[in-house]
Order: sequence, then C-alpha cells, then structure tokens
Amino acid sequence: MSGSWADSWNGYALVFDLTGGQLRRQGTTPILFTATDADGNLAADGYFRHRAEGFEDRQLRRWFDVVVLSSLDIKEGHKRVGLGTEIVRSLARQFPGALIVGENANDDAQAWHKERLEKLFPTRMLDVTQGGDVRVRPGAELDSSEIG
Repeated sequence: MSGSWADSWNGYALVFDLTGGQLRRQGTTPILFTATDADGNLAADGYFRHRAEGFEDRQLRRWFDVVVLSSLDIKEGHKRVGLGTEIVRSLARQFPGALIVGENANDDAQAWHKERLEKLFPTRMLDVTQGGDVRVRPGAELDSSEIG
C-alpha cells in the first residue's frame, strides 16, 4: 500500500496520508489524518502508526500487524457523535489483518476503548489498559463482520 486514501461518513471527509509514501515492512510507518465536516471545517486530526508484525498471538502461532492510535483530536462540536469510532473502523478496513491499540491513553481514551472500541471490535483490539501486550480476545481469528 502506498500514498493516501480517503473515506467518508455522515458528511465527514476522512483523509489518511502515509507520510513516507508507502508501508514499511521494517519499523513503523506514520499515518497523518484529517477529517473535515460538510462545510470544510476541521473536525478532527491525528497521527497513527502502522507496525508490521508488531504483535504475536501465541495461541494462534501468528504475528499480526498493529495500528497504533498515537494521537486523535476530535474538535469541539464533533465529539460523541461516532466520528472517532468511524475513524477506527476506516483504519481497520484499510488494514483488515491488523490489531489496533491506543498509545499513552488518557482517562477519556481508556474509557472510549473499554466502553466502545473493545465491544465493537473485540477480535481486533489490544487492551489499552494492559499496555498493548494483551489481546482483548486472545486466540480469536479476526472477525470481518466487525468492520462491515
């Protein structure tokens, strides 16, 4: 995969940009993100990272790529409408074989992970409160219905 990709949801335009131009098979690939509303106003921005083969599920005897939610800033007026969840869903569709984890999560982010993301994407999430070293559902195959 290389370059950028776009998605949309409920009038929001989501744009993801691989800052290095393409996925690296070694190390991490930074991904910059912006979301604008129907009027073109910035609704959210962020920074994610893709780590190739960054997590081993020993029960499955397989390595998974990991998408790290390094920073996601949803602007006032756009919070708690489902935008953050759709951003994660878009990342999961783009990286269907990857697990997802938050990084340096504050209390709000941890609550979002526990109350929302881990319930909607249980086979894809790494437990944010455990430091990203534990799958929410260890040994489970990824469920494609989670990303619709």
